[in-house]
Amino acid sequence: MTSLDFELVAHEMAHQWFGDYVTLASWHDIWLNEGFATYLAGLSYENLLDGYYWPIWKNFEVNKIISAPDGSVYVADTTNVTRIFDSRLSYSKGAYLLHMLRWEMGDQKFFQGMKEYLLDPEIANKFASQEKFVHHMETAADTSFTEFFDDWYYGQGYPVYDQYFYTDYGDFGKVKLHVNQSSSDPSVSFFEMNLPVRVWRGGQSKDLRLHNTIQGQEFVISDEPIDSVQFDPDKWLIAKVDRVSSSVQLEKQQQIQIIPEYASNQIRVIIPDFSGNAWLNIFDSQGRLVMKANLFRSNSEIQIRSLQNGLYLAEVNSKRFKQVTKIVISR
Repeated sequence: MTSLDFELVAHEMAHQWFGDYVTLASWHDIWLNEGFATYLAGLSYENLLDGYYWPIWKNFEVNKIISAPDGSVYVADTTNVTRIFDSRLSYSKGAYLLHMLRWEMGDQKFFQGMKEYLLDPEIANKFASQEKFVHHMETAADTSFTEFFDDWYYGQGYPVYDQYFYTDYGDFGKVKLHVNQSSSDPSVSFFEMNLPVRVWRGGQSKDLRLHNTIQGQEFVISDEPIDSVQFDPDKWLIAKVDRVSSSVQLEKQQQIQIIPEYASNQIRVIIPDFSGNAWLNIFDSQGRLVMKANLFRSNSEIQIRSLQNGLYLAEVNSKRFKQVTKIVISR
């Protein structure tokens, strides 16, 4: 060791188990050494020093991983020493792959799977492969992690989320969260994940686990009005996301919501107490009408793929109300 820095000492001590006691069978799987030792250094921050550096460590690692849009934990070219010991991918992303697997499994099953992995007589004091590790984690969780590792081990990049919440007065005033996702790298079309969401109301919070399986998925997150929504406040995921926004709302009795969904190239229009005969007009920055669409239901989706980048005004007219909002298209 070059110094007695806390994190370096924790990392190198972790190698007594992950690297020495269990050694990787192939350089393809270098994360079985370095990703594990990096994560155990993180766990030292979680459990020692009053946990002060644990959120700091997570924030640093996530920012490091998403500093570039590509890169897999799996090492395809084992002749490239620089790639084998890539700090962002083999160390940081490998460590956070474990952290996300812990989120998916829960602490009890995750640490039980890790224990069984170390106690396997075919692995202890011998050589471990990616497949053997996955087998023990799947056994502990009693489920398949094929898709998880296809996305996070072999796949590249990470999800980018665009989310908003709104009150659906057509569904008894339930608050719904709309989730769009894009990928930073085309190798993964969609990251199927359990999303950590924290809902705030009157100074009280409630944590939710939302299983996101499809694009544009909506979840009921409350049966009564809320103040705000936080996405992944405890940093369980490798992801990029702005704050979760609330759709612009008028008074309940005259609320029309115009919600741009840029990831899917559409505008969603929600009209309470819909009685028909409503339409959407879109004007460019010169005031010219560039699109008009009839609205046939209280929750309509209008494609805007044909519009060029720029600033527009979206105007919704119904028999009783009119609502206008600015939208900016930037692809």
